[in-house]
Amino acid sequence: MAKAKNRDFGTVEKLALLADSMQKLFKGKSMIVFELKEPEYRSVMENFKDIDQSHKKFTIDISGTDFIFILDGDDEDES
Repeated sequence: MAKAKNRDFGTVEKLALLADSMQKLFKGKSMIVFELKEPEYRSVMENFKDIDQSHKKFTIDISGTDFIFILDGDDEDES
């Protein structure tokens, strides 16, 4: 019996799987919000073109699910 290959899904593929699961769970508009530290926020942002790098929030729609990414501003409050 052949073993299933472990596929390493990228960020966009993982979001698409999540969007598909949300649409199966709830029939309607879904929104998922992520508040991320800067390194992870920038890493996610790199997967999408036409996003202004100076923005502290951006939204991507995948199959009727809005993914909202917010830059965690806690680091700015610390002196």
